[in-house]
Order: sequence, then structure tokens, then C-alpha cells
Amino acid sequence: MHTHKLARRLMSGSALRIISLLASVIVAFFLTPYLIISLGDRLYGFWTLVGAFMGFYGFLDFGLSSAISRYVSRACSQKDDLEVNVVINTSLVLFSFIGFVALLITAVVMLISPLIIAEPEDITLFRILLLIFGIDVSIGFPMRALMGGLVAKLRYDILVCINMAKLIIRTALVFYFVDLGYGLVALAVITLGVNFLGYMIGFYSFKRNYPDVVFGRDYVAKNKVKQLFDYSKYTFIGHMSDFLRFRIDSFVIAGFLGLEMVTIYAIAQKLIDYFGSFVMGSMGLLTPVFSEYEGRGEFDKIRKLFLISTKICTIVTVFVGGCIMFYGKYFITLWVGAEYNEAYVILIILCLASMFDLMQNPTIGLLYGISKHKYYAISNSCEGVLNLAASLILVRYYGIYGVAMGTLIGTFLFKLFVQPVYTCRFIKQPVLIYYSEMLFSISKLVPLMLIYFYFATFYIEKTYFSLFSIAVIQVALFIPYCYLFVLGNRERRVFRLGLASSS
Repeated sequence: MHTHKLARRLMSGSALRIISLLASVIVAFFLTPYLIISLGDRLYGFWTLVGAFMGFYGFLDFGLSSAISRYVSRACSQKDDLEVNVVINTSLVLFSFIGFVALLITAVVMLISPLIIAEPEDITLFRILLLIFGIDVSIGFPMRALMGGLVAKLRYDILVCINMAKLIIRTALVFYFVDLGYGLVALAVITLGVNFLGYMIGFYSFKRNYPDVVFGRDYVAKNKVKQLFDYSKYTFIGHMSDFLRFRIDSFVIAGFLGLEMVTIYAIAQKLIDYFGSFVMGSMGLLTPVFSEYEGRGEFDKIRKLFLISTKICTIVTVFVGGCIMFYGKYFITLWVGAEYNEAYVILIILCLASMFDLMQNPTIGLLYGISKHKYYAISNSCEGVLNLAASLILVRYYGIYGVAMGTLIGTFLFKLFVQPVYTCRFIKQPVLIYYSEMLFSISKLVPLMLIYFYFATFYIEKTYFSLFSIAVIQVALFIPYCYLFVLGNRERRVFRLGLASSS
């Protein structure tokens, strides 16, 4: 892919994903307290728990989505249309089979639901929600093969537009039907219908971008199945460990502290999820690019892009994370009420953990892009086990705060002292240069942020207008500062290149 075109795709994709995230944040700003009030703490906690349970279905992906993007990107860089057809068709068959398996699992879990749900009056509701979401997931699996193709061509603009349309339609329907008195079943049906519409638009978009792809049995190759799984099995392990790192907390809290505490934790977790989505939206687009460079043997470009993306990602992560920790207490009070201020301490702990994690986003994209993600999967698994063990121990002594501390301990150790070392080793990048890039950015950014936050405390008020105004002023001051004094000549050139190619 030509340099100017690549820069344009990356910058436009980042901008659109950030816009999509901001739209999601705005929706959550109004929708979350509305649902908590309308449904009550217990039902909202139940809805959160069902959502966490449905996260298990994501494991059935087995990491194949990442494998599709990896090998389609490589085939496109080598202009191998036959290989593109084989990868897409083989993965489509695999995902169709996985969708069928998901339906079978749904049926089995519905039968054994009395063993999972303690309250008899909740069993029927759980079964209905599980059936609706199970159908949604089963239909969605085959579409992952096609969405992986769009990611391989960096068509994040299409994916974002689909998600934006779904967000607008789903939000309008949720407000309308919950206001009429409908409950969790209506929310699940709305989700199913809106997602189905998105699948249809996604199929049409894929055909527009891959006019030479032909769907047929002749392009399904058994040897390709092995190649895909050889890559994806480590992605699967990585996803499982991500669940242990960030999603098992709700179950630990429900088991030890009750559903009401799940709601408190979910408030902080939702803000952290948006934090992660923001960084991933702006910096999580690089895997196909690394794959293209690797396919052409351009390792100098890999090292250069890795260092540039590391510096930019560190700046974005530290800036946004610092803002979340400073404004979080005021925002939670305004957003859901002072009775949920307990969530602020959880927010601080999880935000620190997420900052350590998100600063390593370029290392993850690199490892996946050059098929060295086996080591990431192993490291992530060790971190996940440590998080679970620490959470189970600390929850007995420190309650809900102990669960959050379990996440922080594992992330601090592995993301700061393990993952960067083996990543740099693979591309023969001196690890001291890597750390120096991170520390240099942090040292120029954090002191000025602390000064700004200190003076902001004299002016900030517990109103949305005050929070928004001070935050906007901060962004207006720090963007030019970071561009001129924190970024180097290489990073500024990337931005200028992207802006010039977009005009």
C-alpha cells in the first residue's frame, strides 16, 4: 500500500473510530443512569451479568478473525487473488460451523440453567435472554470472515459507519420501549434486530470491496484450515486470558459480595472500557500494516513504525488516563449520583491498570502482525491467572477494592517488565531505546498535566458545563504542546503526511 494512502487510511480510520467512541460515550452518559433507574440495581446487575456471560461465546471465535486479517493482508500485499479467495471461503465455512455449535451450546446451557441461577424466578428470564443472544451470536459468526476482510484493507471507515448506524437505531428503540414499560427481553430483541441489519450492510460492503471474491466450495482448502488455526490458537489463548484479566471480576464480586456490588463495579468498568476503546480506536489499526511490511520483508519499516506508534500511544494513554482519574469523581457524582461514589476508588485502580496495559498496544499489534503472538498469549495467560488468584485472595480482605487491586498487580508486572522485552527481541530493537521513548514522552507530559489539574481544582464546579469547559481548555492547550514539544520530527512528519494525503 502506497505510503500516502496508508497514512490517509490510518488517520481517517483513527478519527472515525474516535468519533464513534465519543458517540457511544454520549449514549452511555444518558442511557446507563436511565437503565439503572428504570430497571433497578438488581435487574441492571442481572443484565450486566448476562452480558458478561455472553462474553464466553466470543471464545468460540478461536482467534480466527485475527488470522483472516493477517493472511488476507499478506495476500493483498503480494497481489495473490487466489489466496484471498481461499482464505475468505475457508474461514466462512469454519465460522458457519462455529455458529451452529454456538446454537447447540445455547440449548445445553438453557437446560442446565437451574444449576447456574440460584433464584427460581430468574431462571425463565435467563433462558429467554440466552436464547435471543444465542441466535444473535450464531448469525454473527459467519459475518466475521467478511469483516476480517474489510479490516485487512483498512476499511475501518465502513465498519465505523455500520456501528454508528446500529448505535443510533438501538439507542432510540431502547429509550422508546423501556419508557413504555418493557424490560430486559425487549432490550435483547432490539439488540438482535439491529445487529442483523448491521450484518446485511456488512455483507454488501464486503462485496463492494472484494468484487473478485467468489463464494464456492472449490475455494475451500483443508490445508488452509490448519494454517488458520496454527495462527488463531494463540489468539484464542490471548482472548481467554483477557477474560481472566478484565472480565472475571464481575463473577468474583457476584459470588462474594452480591449483585448490587456488581452494579457499582460496572460503573467504573464502563468508563475504563471507553478508555480502552478510545486508545484502541486511535492506535489499534496497525496489525495489517505490520503484516504487509513483514510480507515484503521490510523490517526497518517495522522497527520505525513500532517506535513511532509507541511514542504516540504513550502520549494518548497517559493524557486520557490522567483526565479520567482527575475528572472521574466529579463525573460519577453527576452521572449516577453521590451514592455511587464508591466506584471512584475502583476507577482509579482500574485506570492505572489500563494505562499500563494500553501503552503496550503497539507491541500487541506488532506481535500479531508478524505471527509472534504465541509469546503474548503465554504472557497474557500468566497475567490472567495471577489476576484471578490475587482477586480471590484480596476480595476477602478488601472487598470490591481487592478485586480491582488483583487486576492492577498482574498488569503492572507483565505489561511493564515482560511484554516489552520479548517484543523488542523479535525485531532486534534495543529495549533501552524502547523504554527511553516511553519515559521521554511521560516526563514531558505528566508534570504539566499535574500543574494544570492543581489550578483546575480552584475553578472546577460540580456541573457538566464546568467539567466540559475545563476539559476542552485542557485539550486545546495540550494538543499543540504535545505536537510541538513532546512529539519528535518523525512523528510530526507522519501527521503532516496523513493530513496532506487526506486533503
